Amino acid sequence: MAQPKGTRINGVMFASVLIITILILRLAFLQVIQGEHHAALARRNTERKVINPAPRGLILDSAGNIIARNEYRYEVGLQIRPGNNWEETFEFLAEFFQWEDEPRTDESLSLKQRRYNTVKQHRRYQETVILEQGMTREQMLKLEEIRWQYPMIEVIQRPVRHYDEGALFPQLVLGMNNDGTPRNNSLEIAWNDYLQGQDGHELWAVNVRSVPIELMDIQESIPGNNIVLTINAEFQNYVQKALAEGIENNQLNQINRGLHPPGRHGAAIVIDVRTGDILAMASYPSYDVANMYTSALANELAEIDNQLNKHLRFGNRKPPETSRDIFRPLWVNAGPGSTIKVLTSIMGLQEGVITPNQRYNDTGSYTSRIEGGVKINNANNRVWGSVNLREALTVSLNSYFGWMSDNVSNSGPRENRAIIRRYTDLFGLTGDTGFVDVPGQNRVGKVFETGSQSVLHYTIGADSAIAVSPMHMANLVSMVANKGYHFRPRLVKQVVDLDGNIIEEFEPEIYRSIPYDVVSEQTYNTVIDAMKSVTKYGSRVNGTSAAAFHDFPIEVAAKTGSANAQTGDAHSWWMGFAPANEPEIAVVVFTEHGGMNSHTHHIARSIFNEYFGLNATKEADLEDEQEEVEDTEEDTEDN
Repeated sequence: MAQPKGTRINGVMFASVLIITILILRLAFLQVIQGEHHAALARRNTERKVINPAPRGLILDSAGNIIARNEYRYEVGLQIRPGNNWEETFEFLAEFFQWEDEPRTDESLSLKQRRYNTVKQHRRYQETVILEQGMTREQMLKLEEIRWQYPMIEVIQRPVRHYDEGALFPQLVLGMNNDGTPRNNSLEIAWNDYLQGQDGHELWAVNVRSVPIELMDIQESIPGNNIVLTINAEFQNYVQKALAEGIENNQLNQINRGLHPPGRHGAAIVIDVRTGDILAMASYPSYDVANMYTSALANELAEIDNQLNKHLRFGNRKPPETSRDIFRPLWVNAGPGSTIKVLTSIMGLQEGVITPNQRYNDTGSYTSRIEGGVKINNANNRVWGSVNLREALTVSLNSYFGWMSDNVSNSGPRENRAIIRRYTDLFGLTGDTGFVDVPGQNRVGKVFETGSQSVLHYTIGADSAIAVSPMHMANLVSMVANKGYHFRPRLVKQVVDLDGNIIEEFEPEIYRSIPYDVVSEQTYNTVIDAMKSVTKYGSRVNGTSAAAFHDFPIEVAAKTGSANAQTGDAHSWWMGFAPANEPEIAVVVFTEHGGMNSHTHHIARSIFNEYFGLNATKEADLEDEQEEVEDTEEDTEDN
């Protein structure tokens, strides 16, 4: 049965209205909601933005010498556009750079195939895909001659990092990745907000073949600011060499004595006790940042980055195993050995267990009266007889400090541990170091769990009850030198612009402090007096570091130590400061498996020599002597 005419007309009208409504809505969607998107696509087809990377700020030493600067490399990119035959241009680049000729195993993709896959993955984004980095200047000039035939090719001049003193600062700057981003465990990333500039650009109108025809807009890049370190490159170089020579000489000594393997790692830190400024921070072995992209080292650094990211993300306090050769000297957590006796001396005096002149009768060993017969012996089982604190610290007398720790309370070993832990906390050995200028170096010390270790062994540094880094010990000896102030260790003192104008200056920051009602000035003075004797020959006892320092023209306060290792020779420590009465700097030297030798003492003396200008004085004296000899020879010839 046929439908009424009016019904058919209404149906047609309804369908027409529906179609028109859909078209209007679609048009509105395209123009209003997606209008900007399509306009952007249209602009991409008619415009080309060329990025001008901003130069990164310089890293300067304390004297203004350049540590990290920028060089420029040429990169080649392929700018993908809808409808363009990018594959033809890609084939030209593959032949130009000989990507097919790359040596490879049968299982791996050729460089050309990898580059091709990269372009395919990014082509829908209509962006420039970087295909070649580090193009030589000769290649760049040759490519520029024929680039007009391939308008999709883009040549980019990008600033890249160069380290003038790369071998001196590996553990500090550590470098940039190949893509221009700073490495995770570096000074570069810690100060990236200051160093990183703002990229500029040029906006060009292009024709249908992507050939630029008109410059529409230009925005200049803004260079990053420079940072000024607390470290002087010349002094850092000296400390690095002194550490290397000391360890290498000790290695020969150990080999001659039949010790295998000899100590191979070490660290030295020099810090201003008045400000926390790090004046030198050296490690051994070292390496040159400029050569860090050799395949073997690059792979190891990539793995370290991996490990470090996990450790920082999850708050793990144990250093990555892969850091053994490059970062281990500064990541290392080792027992402090007898250097801990400085801390236990402070505890004994402050808790009233001992007085400066109180005598103890040494018999060569001490057996605990509260720890179930735990016994400790003196080095070489030597008997010293009647000694006071100064003499005990001078010769590092184990029995004296065992006796003192036994008597630190009347409540037994648990209370003794609690008191010792309190002083360990006070001086920051169980916490972080406060050093944040290089990510991952703000190490946290390891301490025994209450009730699990012998108090006697702890107080003489004889076991693994506590483990610290060289930076922990630098903080400890600095706090003794300045009598209670832990300045945050720092590497950067200023941020300046390109003209040297100060953008930001960083004042010394007190990270923690100990009031005199907790540790008195008299206690510090007594311990410092004892530390002075460590570097001297005496009428009755000779200091453990006297052989290296007895004739040093500036009075040095110090403490030596050797920490037992699970395998191999003991770790060796030296820490001290000078001048003893008006301290300026503290020095810490640590060598893994260095043994109970005096090499750390001589490394430290060499560092003090350089800091106080004694090496220059000695050279001047030698020159004067040489001139006198020459004058005498001339007089002899005249006669």
